Amino acid sequence: MASQKRPFAYDPCGLDEPNNTKRLKPDSKSPNQAVEDIMAAIYFDINCICTFRDIVRSPLEAVDLTWYGVECNKAGDFVKGAAAVMTSQVSPPAHTIDERIRDIVELAGWMIFAICVHSEAFRRSCLEVEPLVWELLVDSIWENESSIEVFARSRNLDWRGPLLTQSCHDLPDLHAALGPMQRISDEHQHHFVQTKDRGLRYPTFKGHIQTHIDHCIFDPSHWKPGRSDPTLRNPGDGTCHLCKVMWCDCVLASLAGNLVELVEYENKGTGVRALANFKDGDILDQYVGELRHRKYRGDSVYALEHPEHPQTSHLDKAVAVISPKRYGNWTRFVNHSCNPSTRFVLRTVGKRTIMAIQAKRDISFGKEITIDYGDGYWDEREKCQCGEVGCRSNM
Repeated sequence: MASQKRPFAYDPCGLDEPNNTKRLKPDSKSPNQAVEDIMAAIYFDINCICTFRDIVRSPLEAVDLTWYGVECNKAGDFVKGAAAVMTSQVSPPAHTIDERIRDIVELAGWMIFAICVHSEAFRRSCLEVEPLVWELLVDSIWENESSIEVFARSRNLDWRGPLLTQSCHDLPDLHAALGPMQRISDEHQHHFVQTKDRGLRYPTFKGHIQTHIDHCIFDPSHWKPGRSDPTLRNPGDGTCHLCKVMWCDCVLASLAGNLVELVEYENKGTGVRALANFKDGDILDQYVGELRHRKYRGDSVYALEHPEHPQTSHLDKAVAVISPKRYGNWTRFVNHSCNPSTRFVLRTVGKRTIMAIQAKRDISFGKEITIDYGDGYWDEREKCQCGEVGCRSNM
């Protein structure tokens, strides 16, 4: 991330929608748009499978295993069928599911195939989509091969299981896919940045690994004695933006957290790539970190001022600084753009006021999520690298 000090930038009047996970339904779109929707649905499906598996393993949850079992069986059946296709001495007829299975296995390999078959969207695409859409989809899966692998492995998807049941066949590439790999699912998925050479590295700041947290940290030792969390909700902060009542226990669910990835971008460093289709107005997530005094100057890279609510004070005054240099979530890695796709907004949610990131236009699968750091950010810094038409560095 090429960021330094975050500006005081928010829109108290912006409208937002409830955080409902969206899965776009296919309609009359161009082949490229159709492929974007299918890719987004593949990631969505895999995330659902992994989330459900985590719930199943929790001793605190009582769940119906029917859906999970059905999805796993369907994945196993597809791998079984693929093994039969790949061991056959007869080339499959053109434009059949057998030919499509051979296409994807030969190009992307058994591991990627075994991951993708856990997605209903992928399985249906094998059966239903037009030939041109299928060709573009195969290319997209191959181009996103590393992303798909990291996405599945970091969420502990059991892609090996279906392959193991077919290891009796003389398929050397399948056996190779079952070889030992380093386990990465013990850590949060946003503890990994995908590099330009398809490797993985930890996100770091001044030699320290940057750790994921879900909510802001208030440490009383960083404040004057007796000081309470400055983001606790006051009557003047208005009603909750989610349920529209004055007092509630709402918590902002992360709409985007499981459907974005950290990647290296040329000239900009670590950034955030969308793995879903987000709509204009979506609240993607809360900007979290350690809460420090508003005069805190110990984080010139990621710090964002948390303002008072406009209904509480008419002053342009911060109640705290959010510092995610060590502890934060994916939002701290959003890069600057002079034509950003998101903005900072102040919201009242549950028992607190929060700073969040809101989409200011539709964001398609595969696009970088960006935000405007503000005019003041570039006063004493290097030239902006966003490359947008009308970039402030070119004015």
